[in-house]
Amino acid sequence: EEEEEEDGDPYSDEEEDLKEEPDVLSLNKWKSRYTAAEATLVSRLHELDGEKEDAMDALGSMRDCLEGLLNTSYTHNKKWAHIVHNLEEKKAMLETTVESLAQEEAELVENLHTKPPSEIDDDEFFDAEDDSETPRASPTRGDRIESKVDMADEEEDEFVDADNGNEVIVNINEIRFVPRTSIPDKPNKKVSLWGIMKNCIGKDLSKIPMPVNFNEPISFLQRLAEDLGYFSLLDHAATSNRWEEKFACLAAFACSSYASGASRLGKPFNPLLGETYELDRMDTHGFRCIVEQVSHHPPICAMHAEGKDWVFWQDLKIDSKFRGKHLELVPKGTCHFIIKTTNDHFTWSKINTIVHNIILGKLWMENCGKLHIINHKTGAFCDLEFLKYSFFSSNETHGLRGEISDAEGMPHFGISGKWSERLEMFSLDDPTSVELVWQVRPMIRNAEKMYYFTQFAIESNEITPIEHNCAITDARFRPDKNLMEAGDWDLANRVKHLLEEAQRFRRREYERTKTRFRPVWFESKIDPVHPERKSYQYKGGYWEAKEKGSYKEFEVVDVFDIRPVESKDSQAAEAAREAMLMNDHSVSEGEMNALNMSSM
Repeated sequence: EEEEEEDGDPYSDEEEDLKEEPDVLSLNKWKSRYTAAEATLVSRLHELDGEKEDAMDALGSMRDCLEGLLNTSYTHNKKWAHIVHNLEEKKAMLETTVESLAQEEAELVENLHTKPPSEIDDDEFFDAEDDSETPRASPTRGDRIESKVDMADEEEDEFVDADNGNEVIVNINEIRFVPRTSIPDKPNKKVSLWGIMKNCIGKDLSKIPMPVNFNEPISFLQRLAEDLGYFSLLDHAATSNRWEEKFACLAAFACSSYASGASRLGKPFNPLLGETYELDRMDTHGFRCIVEQVSHHPPICAMHAEGKDWVFWQDLKIDSKFRGKHLELVPKGTCHFIIKTTNDHFTWSKINTIVHNIILGKLWMENCGKLHIINHKTGAFCDLEFLKYSFFSSNETHGLRGEISDAEGMPHFGISGKWSERLEMFSLDDPTSVELVWQVRPMIRNAEKMYYFTQFAIESNEITPIEHNCAITDARFRPDKNLMEAGDWDLANRVKHLLEEAQRFRRREYERTKTRFRPVWFESKIDPVHPERKSYQYKGGYWEAKEKGSYKEFEVVDVFDIRPVESKDSQAAEAAREAMLMNDHSVSEGEMNALNMSSM
C-alpha cells in the first residue's frame, strides 16, 4: 500500500509537463479568448433581444397605420372607380350616339343630293345640305366712281373704317373708288363632320381632300398677308428711338396676327402650287407685299413685304395633325424684320395653335407656347409666353406675359395682356407705369354673318384699280373660293375638285418631261441669321412686271387653268371661268363685257 501511494498517478507528471509545452500554452490562450468572446456575444444578444422587442412594437404600430391607410384608400378607390366607370359608360354612349347621328345625316344628305359628275368618293366627304336658298350673286360693294381728282390723305390706322358706317373713298392713279365693306352672308349649311374626321386621326390634313364647308372664302396666302393688318406697328418699331418700344411693337405685331382667330375658326383654302397674292398699299399706306406658294409637298409659302423704313419677310410651313379631340397646327419657319436706317435685324418664330372640340361641343381655339424675339445686331431680346388655358390653373383665356431684356439677359420691362384684345408694357422698376402698345379693332358690323371677317379680309378678294394688272396666279381669281363667297358651296366643291385634278395633271407633266416646278418670285437661299438652314427669299421682279403690265419674261404658270380636265365636269368648268372674274372691279362694265366676248 505504501508502495502504491508512493507511485501515485503514473501520468500526473506527464500532464504537468504537457501544460508547460508551447503548443498547449497557445491553445489555452485561444480558448480563454473564445470564452471571453462568447461571454460578450451572449451579453450583446441579451441587449439585442431588448431592442428587438422595441423594434417589433414599433413595426406593429406601423403595420396598424398602414392597414388603416390601405382600408381608407380602398374605400376611396372604389368610389372613384365607380365614378370613372360611369363616365366611361356615358362616353361610350355619346360616341355611339354621335356616330349614329353622323351615319343618319350622311344617309339623309346622300338621299337629298345627287353626286356631282366627278370622281369624288362619297367616303371622302358628303355634300352639304342647304337649309336656305341663297342665289349666286356678285358680292355687295360700293359703286365705283371715276373722276379726275387730287390724291386725298388717308388714315393710317385702317384700310377702311367700315364700322362707323361712313364711306371711305380711295384715290389711285386719278381713279376714285369705294372699297367694299361687306360680302354675302354665310349660308346655313350642314355637313357630316364625323364622317370626314373619323378617318383623319393622326394624319396630315394638308394631304386630305376636304369640302369647302369647313373653309372660309379666302386663301391661306391671303390669310398670311393679314399679318400686316396692323402694319402701323412696324412703322412705329422702325422709327422709335426707344429700344424697348421697338420690342414692344414687334411683340404686339406678332400677337395681332392671331387676334381675329379668337372668333374666326374657318379653314383657309390650301393654295395651289404657284398661286400668288399681292397686297399693294404703297400709295395709301406706304407698304406692299407679295406672297407665293413655293412648294406643295411639303406645303410652304413665302412672303415679302416692304415699307418706307422696313422690310418684313417670312417663309412658313404648317404641320397639321388631328388628334381625335383637337386639331394641332405647328408652324415652322422664321419671321424677319429689318430696319433700313439702322440695319437692326429682328427674328422670331410663330407659336402653335390648337383647335378644340372638333367632334363634339363648341369649337374654340387657343395659341400657346413661347415666342422669342431677338435683335441680332445688339443681342437684346424679348421673351413672350402665350399662356395655355386650363380649368385647374389661374391662367385667363388668351392671356400672355413677357419680359424685354438687354444683351446681358437683364430684364428691364414687362409685357402683359391678351393676344385677342391688347398688349401693355411696363417698367419692372415701376410696375404702375403702364403703356398701352396695341389694342384690337372692334368687329365690323354683322361680322358673325360674314365668317367673322375683318375689313382687311373683306377687301382681300376684290380686284380694284390698285390690283389692275396683277398676275394671273393671284388668289383673287381662284374660282372655287369666289363661288363659296357667293354662296354656291355645292358648285364650289365641284370646281375645287377640278382645280385639284388640274394640279395633278401638271404634276404628271413635270414627271413625264423630267422637269420640276420652280417658284417665280422667290428662291431658296442660305438664311442670313441661321446659316445652317435655307429659307425662301424674294428675288425681285414682281412689281416691275406689274408696272409694265407684262409677265412674259417670267415662267408664270396659269394655276387656275382647268382646260385639261374640264371634260370631267363641263358645267363646273363653265362656272369656274365666270367665277374667276367675279370680283374684278378694276375695269369699267364696257371693258368687262369686251373681255368676256374675247374669251369666248
